[in-house]
Amino acid sequence: MVVTGAASGMGNAAIRNLAELGAEVLAADIGQIEDGPWTSIQVDIGSQASIDSVIEVIGEPVHGLFNVAGVAGGRGKEKLAMMVNFFGLRHLTERLLPAMPKGGAIVNVSSLAGYRYLIARAELEPMLALATMEDADRWLDLEETQEQFNGYGTSKELLNLWTVRSAKEFAEKHGVRINVVAPGSTETPLLDAFKANAIERTGSDAVVTGSMGFMGRFARAEDQAAACVFLGSDAAAMITGQILTVDGGMAGAMSGGVLPEPGPRGR
Repeated sequence: MVVTGAASGMGNAAIRNLAELGAEVLAADIGQIEDGPWTSIQVDIGSQASIDSVIEVIGEPVHGLFNVAGVAGGRGKEKLAMMVNFFGLRHLTERLLPAMPKGGAIVNVSSLAGYRYLIARAELEPMLALATMEDADRWLDLEETQEQFNGYGTSKELLNLWTVRSAKEFAEKHGVRINVVAPGSTETPLLDAFKANAIERTGSDAVVTGSMGFMGRFARAEDQAAACVFLGSDAAAMITGQILTVDGGMAGAMSGGVLPEPGPRGR
């Protein structure tokens, strides 16, 4: 099992969960990963060269890929968020897909912030058409594109849309499932960064605290890891192309009209 973002938060909770279940775990992160019953490698998911350099180290077979690594974005970090949260994640997945046997599973960690992925499909499809990380790098630097994306929100919308669109091909050609876990506000080291980003954009962190859901608390990293491990297991053998939102009920309330759906994506 390969888990990115394994040094902290949801990724760290996932490697612990998988190790306790007896899985052979390869833990990947840009930072230092504590010692444990797993093999650690360093990789920068925002860099194609870094990703390509570890493919042979990872080896095969890869029965499960858990794409947990992500960054919060914010002013001056929009391109970084797009490259790490979507384009780098996609490149790693595509490089590892040939190493995945039938019955393998990919679990991508998105966000409640990607809820608009169907509403925004027409905006997102030209971005999905950027076939390589080099193409994305050039496009993200163009002055005329700067108002077309919000690094964090857009990257998660892209991830959701790419996942549901990939499920048919991945199943038919490779026998591999692909799903998303979409967390609401979760107690991880990124939570403070999300709050700071929200305050910078809106003057308040209400959008973050308001998305904790209806269970009276923020989600914990272990809540998200449990959902990831489930989707990566044989217990989910007939589940593919799905967005499993672990958010205390927020997405369901928006879909059912209890809460308003989000408006235009903020910048």
